[in-house]
Amino acid sequence: MKGATVISWGPPVRGRERQSLEVFGRALTFYDDLAKEGRIEGHREYFNLIGAAGGMMLVEGDLEELLALQAEEETRRLHAEASSIVEGFRVELCMGGNEQSVQEAMGTYTGVMEALALL
Repeated sequence: MKGATVISWGPPVRGRERQSLEVFGRALTFYDDLAKEGRIEGHREYFNLIGAAGGMMLVEGDLEELLALQAEEETRRLHAEASSIVEGFRVELCMGGNEQSVQEAMGTYTGVMEALALL
């Protein structure tokens, strides 16, 4: 099953701008290394063009591997640091990204809705 981790953030906490850039740089290196090791397919970063300052990182790969990464100390440490220096730090794990994964997710969802007599 294919998946993606979506990491999003708002502006830096006032006075922590330098630390936010340092942690962002370490996160890029961390995910670059994971891609080189074959643990993730890759990552892409986006910055808000309209609205509040901030952005998001999309990390793609095998859903089980992405879930396992969330439990690893280096990932937890990066997330803890980021949540201390930027507003609105969030991490979401999503499934999909290809036809098979989307069909499986929708099948599970439809099955639950039918079991609850909502469909």
